[in-house]
Amino acid sequence: MDDSALLQPSADVAIIGAGPQAMSLVIQLLENDCESRFSDSERSRLRFWTQKNSSVAATPTPSAVAKPRIVVLDPSNSWMKRWEQNFNTLAIPHLRSPVRFHPGALSESLIEFATQQGRQDELCDHSEFDDLRKTFRKKRKTGNISLFNEVDRKYFSFPSRELFEDYCRDVVKKYKLNDYLLPCKVLSIDVNSDDTLNLHVTGTGGEGILHCHRVVYAANIGIPRLPTFISSRFGAAEATVFRAEQKFGNFTCLPAGFSWALDESQELKSLLENSAPSSLRIAVVGAGMTAAHKIIKLKGTPSVAKIMMLTRKQIAIHQFDSDAPWSSRLQNLYRHDYFKRDFPGRAELYRQVRRPGSMTSKMCAQLLPLEEAGALSTVQTVVQSYEYSSETSDGVARRKIVLNLLGDQKEEFDAVILATGADYNVNADPLLSSLIEHYNVPIHSGLPEIQPTLKLAHEANVYVMGVYAALQVGPDALNISGGRRSSSIIADHIHETLTISEGQLADCVEEYCTGNPFSVLDC
Repeated sequence: MDDSALLQPSADVAIIGAGPQAMSLVIQLLENDCESRFSDSERSRLRFWTQKNSSVAATPTPSAVAKPRIVVLDPSNSWMKRWEQNFNTLAIPHLRSPVRFHPGALSESLIEFATQQGRQDELCDHSEFDDLRKTFRKKRKTGNISLFNEVDRKYFSFPSRELFEDYCRDVVKKYKLNDYLLPCKVLSIDVNSDDTLNLHVTGTGGEGILHCHRVVYAANIGIPRLPTFISSRFGAAEATVFRAEQKFGNFTCLPAGFSWALDESQELKSLLENSAPSSLRIAVVGAGMTAAHKIIKLKGTPSVAKIMMLTRKQIAIHQFDSDAPWSSRLQNLYRHDYFKRDFPGRAELYRQVRRPGSMTSKMCAQLLPLEEAGALSTVQTVVQSYEYSSETSDGVARRKIVLNLLGDQKEEFDAVILATGADYNVNADPLLSSLIEHYNVPIHSGLPEIQPTLKLAHEANVYVMGVYAALQVGPDALNISGGRRSSSIIADHIHETLTISEGQLADCVEEYCTGNPFSVLDC
C-alpha cells in the first residue's frame, strides 16, 4: 500500500504497529472462522471435511463473515521490523517462547512448517523439560496434579530465529499481509462526536489524517528504564526532556560512553570496530536475557578483552519470562484464579508472575565458560555514580568511564551498556495517555482497567493489545501467547459489530464477555 492511502476517506480497522501481535490480529480478522470458536483439532477437522465434501455446510465461511477494511500503520512499512532488529542486535539464536506460540491461526502450524521444510533440527529441544516433569511429578504424592507430562514435550521445543522469521514470511505471503501496510507514523488520535476516530499521521508523502471506525493499539513500546546513577545527574528540565524523548524512541540523550543494549549508539559501534584487538573493557548493567545475549555477542568481537556484568541482585533462573505453571497444560486453572480477583489484585499478581531480569539455565550455562576463562566477571552491587577520566596510549588520549560502586569500589571501562529493561505505563504512552484521560479509564500500577472486549471503555472504539491488555488477558499479554488470545477476542468483537446492529450487540457479545471466562472451573 502506498502513501496515496492517506487520501482514502476511512477504514473499518486501523491497527497501530506491525509486530507479531498485529500480524496475529489481521490473520484472525481475515480467517473464515474466529479461533475462539474452535479448538485446533476442531478447526483441522472442519477444514478437512469441508474440502473433502463440498456439500458440508461450514460455519462462518469467507462469504458469510463481513470482512473489514484494514490498514496497518507502521513507519517501517515491513512486518516485524523492530522485532527482527532487536533479535539481530543481540544475535539471539532461538526464541524463548515454545514452538506453539506464533502469529498463525493454528497452534501446530509452525511445527508443520518445520516438517514440510525439513528443518526439524531447528526446533531446539527444551533441555529443562525433564526437570520440569520431575519437579511437578513430586506433587502427586500430596494429591496435586502433575502440570507437565510426556505428551507436552513436542510443544516445549524452541524455534530458531531463522525458522520463526521464515515461517512469518510464509504467513505474510499466504494472507497477502503486505497489502494492508501503510508506511507512516501515528502522531495523535482524536475522538469525533460520533465516536469515530481521526489519526494524524506522517509518512514519506507528508502529513495527513486517516478517518477510521476502530483503532487497535498493538505497538507495545516501553520506555527504557534509566538507572538512578544516570538520572540523578540530570536537572529537572533535562530529565523531563529525556523522558519525553524516550516516549518517541529517541535514544540519543544518554551520556557519552553509554549505550542501550537494544539500540547501540554510533559511538559504541565505532569503538568496537576501530579499537585494537583485546583492548576494551566493557560493563553491562543488568542480568537478564538481554544482558546475557549482549555479553555473548560482545565476546565474539575481537576488540573486547573483558566484560563485567553488574547486577543489583543474584541472577534469577527461569525458563520463561512468567512462572512455569502459566505455560503448562493446566494454565487455565491459574487464569481462573487471576480473573477471580478484582483489578488491583490482578495488577498485583501480574507483577508477581512476570519474571523480568531473569535468564534461562541454558543461557546461564553459556556464560560459565567465559567466567572460567576470566573474560567475564559478575559483580552483585549497586552503581552509585559515574565520572570520566582519560588515558593516553601511543600518544592518543582515550576517555574512560569510572563507575563508583558500593564499598568505595571503583571500576574503569571504555564503554557501559545498559540492559536495564523497560517500563510500561499507559499514562506515559504518547498515543494512549490522552485517550485514557478522555474516557476516564482507571489505572492500576500503570495498566488500564479496560473492558472484557479489550476496548478502552464501553463507548470507545479503541482496542488495546499487548501489555496494556494484561488485566483482561492475563500475565502473558505482552507475549505472543497472549497476543493470540487478544486477537481472538478483538476479532470476534469486530466481526460481531460488522454483522449485528448495535442494539443486538449488547445482548450477544457484551454479556458473553463479561465476568470470569474460566468460571466453569468453579464446578
